[in-house]
Amino acid sequence: MTRPATASTGARSRSLVRRLFLLANLLLRALWLYAKKLLRDRALSEPRAAAAFAEDAVRFATRYVAVASREKGALIKLGQVASLRVDVFPEAVSDELSALQDRVEPRSFDEIRVQIERELAAPIEKFFRSFEREPLAAASLGQVHRATLSEGREVAVKVLYPGIEQTVRLDLLVARIALWLFNFVTISDLRLVYREIRDSLLREMDYQQEASAAEEIARDIAADAELRDRIRVPGIHWPLVTRRVLTMEYIAGATLRAHVDAQAVPAAGVPIVYWIVRAFLYMMFERGFFHCDPHPGNLLIDSEGRIAIIDFGMHKRLTPQVRDGLRRNVWATMRRDATLYAESLFEAGMVGAADRPAVERLAAVMFDPAYYNLTPKEFAGLDFGDYLKRVRSELKELRSFHLPEGVVMWFRSFSLLLTLGAELAPGQRPVDILGPHMPRFLAREARSPA
Repeated sequence: MTRPATASTGARSRSLVRRLFLLANLLLRALWLYAKKLLRDRALSEPRAAAAFAEDAVRFATRYVAVASREKGALIKLGQVASLRVDVFPEAVSDELSALQDRVEPRSFDEIRVQIERELAAPIEKFFRSFEREPLAAASLGQVHRATLSEGREVAVKVLYPGIEQTVRLDLLVARIALWLFNFVTISDLRLVYREIRDSLLREMDYQQEASAAEEIARDIAADAELRDRIRVPGIHWPLVTRRVLTMEYIAGATLRAHVDAQAVPAAGVPIVYWIVRAFLYMMFERGFFHCDPHPGNLLIDSEGRIAIIDFGMHKRLTPQVRDGLRRNVWATMRRDATLYAESLFEAGMVGAADRPAVERLAAVMFDPAYYNLTPKEFAGLDFGDYLKRVRSELKELRSFHLPEGVVMWFRSFSLLLTLGAELAPGQRPVDILGPHMPRFLAREARSPA
């Protein structure tokens, strides 16, 4: 009986060694990339050095995407978050990394069955009348199967892949080394970015935490009279929840895209986007405990037309001070008020008071009228090279820039909401997507003296 386990352990060890060599190769390539950058910065004019670095960086990003798509683990999540850091990476690199998708080939049912029975300490038949061998979905950390409990209730069973925890910890170790080595090339605090990603991944690998997060979000949604009948959160079946197995209510439904396409009406996506954005901004602005991953794969439309949130692995809690600072930051951005923008960053703990002049100059660049009130088509046609160069130039003047805990994931959620809106309701501008909700969530700021 021990031979299969021993063989499996040996294979897993060999896989980890192979992965370590792959990661070391990526790290060496990245080091060489930045070594060449330092040499070029000394030998070439700034435009030529920047162009050469951008070209090399895109090649590296292309290779990273290929390796991450093949090897999975934490590499996909790291790349997805890195794609949002336009303050750190050239725009072309961010575009390349944004192609990463958290979709993988599923593991065999035999592997999944062994993991379930190990976690529940009993044969699968003891708990389930039926259990579908083919998964409903498979991602980088685990996969979901449809099943029927012994009493007849349909459930979705999420199972963490065997051995994935060791794989992710290895990825994070190499990422930590890489971020430590590269922290000197940017004003951004990459160590904090690493901690955000690390903590998020470790939470995602603890399904008991995910179950608790789902229940807290369900309570928050139920507390809002407008949302409780429009947003659905699956119930948790706690007797069959462990760190590596999560059993929840099964919700049958259509994907957002399928639902919108079935309406055959140009504006069919607008009301869907409205209520998704309303629900997520409610979590982000009012409750402070929010879902960090509002992408189409985590949302369904059920048979009654309600929007169902079906995955809660990525979640974060903000302190009231940080939440208030971010709320004020959005209000300042909407008003294009450089002074108020600077104050919001101080309130959120992102910069110190000595950086006020630099922050106001940064805001003046960010609030350039040429980049406001554009349609997605107009927005996509802009050349952001000069704009990002100006933003980075002002960022370099900041001496106290710091991202408080939760801010990286908050901005990730905000960015994903805008992306979702553009996909489901083409032609809508960011102001169209966010504008209807801002009077509610920014009422206190609107009442404050200008």
